Amino acid sequence: MRFKKTEHLFYKGFQMRRFFPFATILFGLIGAFQHAPVSAAELDVHDDPVMSCYLRMDGPPADGDAETLKALLRLYQDAGSEFPSVPRLCLSGATGDYAAVFDIISQLGGKFATAIPAGKTCAGPCALLFMAGRSGDGGTIDTQQGGRIVHPKGTLRFGEGGAPQMTIEQIGRVIALQDAYDLPTEVIGAMIADAPDARTLTTVGEATRWQIRVAPSVIPDTLSPLSTWLACNNAASPLLPDLYLVDGQPYDPDYQRYETPEVDLSGNMQIGRVMLRVTSNAWVQCDVSVYGPSDLPTARVGTVGLTLGRDDGIKLYRAVYGPAFFTPETQISELARQSDTQAETVSVSAKSAPDRTDDRGLCGRIEAGKLVWHQICDRTVRVQPAEDMTSKTTTTFDIGKGTEITATGTGEYDRSWPEEMEPVHTFEERPAVYWGDGLPDAGDDGNDPGADEACRIVTDGQSQWCYTHFWRPESSEETFLFIAERDYESGMAYSQF
Repeated sequence: MRFKKTEHLFYKGFQMRRFFPFATILFGLIGAFQHAPVSAAELDVHDDPVMSCYLRMDGPPADGDAETLKALLRLYQDAGSEFPSVPRLCLSGATGDYAAVFDIISQLGGKFATAIPAGKTCAGPCALLFMAGRSGDGGTIDTQQGGRIVHPKGTLRFGEGGAPQMTIEQIGRVIALQDAYDLPTEVIGAMIADAPDARTLTTVGEATRWQIRVAPSVIPDTLSPLSTWLACNNAASPLLPDLYLVDGQPYDPDYQRYETPEVDLSGNMQIGRVMLRVTSNAWVQCDVSVYGPSDLPTARVGTVGLTLGRDDGIKLYRAVYGPAFFTPETQISELARQSDTQAETVSVSAKSAPDRTDDRGLCGRIEAGKLVWHQICDRTVRVQPAEDMTSKTTTTFDIGKGTEITATGTGEYDRSWPEEMEPVHTFEERPAVYWGDGLPDAGDDGNDPGADEACRIVTDGQSQWCYTHFWRPESSEETFLFIAERDYESGMAYSQF
C-alpha cells in the first residue's frame, strides 16, 4: 500500500476545513497499515471537488487491495457524522486481476460509490469494480446522490482486450452479481466473452441503459416539450421491465394519444408532464421537475416521477442528470462543460445528435409500371428533433460506388402522425409524396406491377405482398421504393440477382 498526497487535498474554502480534521485522523493511523499487504494499485486519500471523491485507486486491482480499502473505509466510520461512512472512490486503470476485484466487492459488501475522473480510463477488472459502486452518499459534498459517475471526458470500457480471461467460477460470480448491482446483460457479455470485444461507454443511450450517471455536464437552458419527452423516455427505459409487470392497473387517461408534453415555467421550479405508452393498453404518466443549476458539479438536475395505474398503482421516481435531457445517440463527450466547476446551459435540440438507425434492403425504381432497376442497398435514417417536438427526418440510401439517394420529411418527433398533421417530404431535393403499403398488389400504389415484381424478388417468388416504402417526386412518372430486410424474420431472398 502506498499513500500519496495529491494537489487536491487542500482545495480552497470548506474543502480545506473539512479535510484538516480528517487528515489528522487518517495520517495519525497510517502506522497501523505498515504491515498490510502491498497493493499493485496506488491507494491514497484524495479530495476531488469535481467528482466528490475521498479516495483514489490508480492502477490495476491486485491482491491486497481489498484489505487496504476496507481499512481506509473503516476510518471514515470512526471519524463520526462529519465524514461519510461510505465515501466515493475515484478509479483508473486497465488490465489487473478479476480475483482481486471480487475480493474487494466481497470485503466491502458493495457499500461504496465510484467515479471515473476526466482523462482517466477504467477498463477490464477496474470496470467491474466501478459497476459495483452502487450505494453510499459519496461524501459530504454530494449527499444522497450515491452511485457510479463517469466524467464526460472519462473512459469506461468493458471487455478490455488485454484483460485476463475470466474463469468459469468467476463468470458465475459476475452473473450472481447481476441483480444486486444492476449489471446490464450486454455489459456482462462483453466482460465474459471468449474473445472479448471492448465495449466503451459512448452515448447517452448506453449510460441510460447501464444506469450510469454522467457528470458534470451541460444542462438544458430551459425545460421544453422536447427535453421533457427525452427525460421521461430516458428515465423510463431501464424501468420498463418493472412497469410491464404491473398487472391489472392500466392507466387509462382521457388524454389524446399524441399529447404534446405540457411545460410550466412560471414557478421557481420548471415542471413538465407527458403520457408514455408502455403497452398496447397501458400508459405511464411522467412528471419532470427541474431544479436548475447547482454549485455541486455532480448534483442531479431534477427528478422524474412515473405513475402506472390509478389510486394504489405503482409509482417510481428517478433522479435525473444533465445527459437525460438529450437524445440517446448524443455522445457523452459532447456534453462536457467548458469549466467543471461552473454550471453551463445549452439548447437541447442544438446539442443533441440525431437519432440514427441503419439497415439493409432492396432499392428499386419504377417507370411506367415496370421495375426498371433494383439492387441491395444500405439505408440510414436520421431524425433531428426541435424544442417544440417537430423534427426533420433524413433518409439516405447508399447504392454503392459512392452514390447516395436522399429523402427528407418533417413532422412530429418519435411519435406516430396525428390525423390532423400532414408531414412534408422531399426526394432528391424535390417536393415528393411518400407512402407506405403492406400489400402493394392491392393497395395505394394502384396495383402497380413494378411494386409486385419487387416483392416477388424479396420473397423469392412466393408472394407479391410485403411492406414497401414509396417516394414519388411531384410531376414525375418515376417512383422510388425500398423494402427493408428486417421486416422479414426469415431474411430476404433475392432470386433475380
